[in-house]
Amino acid sequence: GDASFHVVKRPSAAAAAPGLTTPNEDAHGEASASIPSQLALGVTACGCVVAHAEADAAAPPSNEFRSRTRKSRSPAPAAAAGETFSRWRSFAIISESARFVPGDAPNSRVGCTSSSDRWLDSDMRKIFKIGVIAISAAMLAGAAAAATDCTPSKWGKDDTLGSANLVSAQNTLKAAALIKQGKSQPLGIVIDADTPAFAPRGLSLQVVQPNQQGGKKLSQFGYPANYNDDVLQTWVGIGSQIDGLGHLGEGGLYYNCLDEKEISAITGLTKLGVHDIPPLVGRGVVIDMASHMGKKMLKAGEHFGEADIKAAAKAQGVTIGKGDIVLFHTGWTEGTLESDPKAWVSGEPGLNVSGSRYLASLDVMAVGADTWGVEPVPPAPGDGAFYGHVVLLQENGIYLLETMNTGPLVRDGVKEFMFVLGQARIRGTVQMIINPVALY
Repeated sequence: GDASFHVVKRPSAAAAAPGLTTPNEDAHGEASASIPSQLALGVTACGCVVAHAEADAAAPPSNEFRSRTRKSRSPAPAAAAGETFSRWRSFAIISESARFVPGDAPNSRVGCTSSSDRWLDSDMRKIFKIGVIAISAAMLAGAAAAATDCTPSKWGKDDTLGSANLVSAQNTLKAAALIKQGKSQPLGIVIDADTPAFAPRGLSLQVVQPNQQGGKKLSQFGYPANYNDDVLQTWVGIGSQIDGLGHLGEGGLYYNCLDEKEISAITGLTKLGVHDIPPLVGRGVVIDMASHMGKKMLKAGEHFGEADIKAAAKAQGVTIGKGDIVLFHTGWTEGTLESDPKAWVSGEPGLNVSGSRYLASLDVMAVGADTWGVEPVPPAPGDGAFYGHVVLLQENGIYLLETMNTGPLVRDGVKEFMFVLGQARIRGTVQMIINPVALY
């Protein structure tokens, strides 16, 4: 579970160590953040490095410690449902320029003072030593475990394409044979500045007329020309999008054991960039999970896994094969995006981790849905949030397609089709706004 702490806000910018969530300011001008309850390392808003240690309830802090305790003006964020604080948790400031004020979680406060007020009492020194040793051991053990647990890709230790290796001339010709009616359907949705997205993503578009102020025409063109241009400032993980293999991983690793320190440059991924993905062409299938569950639209948090997928596919006459692009229809986007955009982006139904592992076992090329994150929000019981991304992207090199426009296909009775995607090739991108085409 997660414990919480408050830090007194200072003018200097807040910084967060790996694994520490960005603090959110509360009503009293204080910042709060969540940290693992066993041990965490963070940086407070005033630049103090904080180590979190755990002591058994049988050995409470000394009276001297207690005497310095100050309580927050308001309770810290509530613990996860069902969690009880059975142990006393203390924090140690690992900095000579900071002063620690301990107390009982979840109402403890960490305060920072000037460098002239320097002290570490005996209890502090004990926690300091324990914290440093534990943090070092945990970091070393975690790094070793991550390196040991990582299994190279079945396509070779140097592969960066994952399931895109399944694109072939033979599979393309098979997919082309599915075009019976000569119809095409865009699988991308229309987006604009008002389209909700996973925070803090957003989009801003400006249309400009360079060098045409005051109605001036461009006579250098040989005629009184005028033209519009556009400037787009946007996150590329908004609306209909593809998640590349460098999007989400675990323990600092991404697909094929690639380390975040080696590939995650601020100017763009050095490997696994979406620009390297070849055109994804193959057989697409759509499975209507909403109708299978007897509904027009699944609710946020509703999820489906291996058994549900097998049953729905069998009932709808859909087979899933190697190299297929599998799309799920839940009715979520058509049912909520326009009518309640806040609800649309606040939750969603989707594929649980069991379902992700099942699809990976079938060697599919990509998995998508008519939801913004493919997976349920809140997640299925026992599943980590978006852990299906880890299973598909990192562990199996299978691409994710989000906010796919599946409704028209379902209404047209389409079960299988030719899927074609050629995304924009901006070097080093993690994701990309897309508009795949379904041909049938």
